[in-house]
Amino acid sequence: MIATLKEGLPAKEIFVSNFVNVRYTSDFAKDKKLVQYIIKKYEFYNMNTNEVQPLSFTIEHIMPESTNNKECGMIGNLLPLGDKLNSELMDKAFKYKIKKYSASQYKTVEKFVQQYQNNDEWTKEMIFDRTKEIAKKMFEMVYN
Repeated sequence: MIATLKEGLPAKEIFVSNFVNVRYTSDFAKDKKLVQYIIKKYEFYNMNTNEVQPLSFTIEHIMPESTNNKECGMIGNLLPLGDKLNSELMDKAFKYKIKKYSASQYKTVEKFVQQYQNNDEWTKEMIFDRTKEIAKKMFEMVYN
């Protein structure tokens, strides 16, 4: 049955190109549940286990929504954070945020900090690249 279901899945390139269109902002909440699901599954991927399950998290926009860039809602610009930490960060600069992210216990955030801690800014190109990177990992999760 699983093999039959997998046959109906799109090719990797199509999956990734459509994944880039999934967005969540306060003004565009249509995909919010899907984004929450993706973030939760990506956290499990980064944990390498589903032993501990996050009961709740808020969605942090690394590049603040106030910039009004369409990339702000893309998965590559989103991180799971606890409510308290997320509310402290709001519209702060990337250099400030990346230092504060280390207080998070989410593996996704930990890996994000490891990968980007030497960057002074967070750009649209980085958002797009991270979105594609996550899409490829999600695709692999489905096929494996």
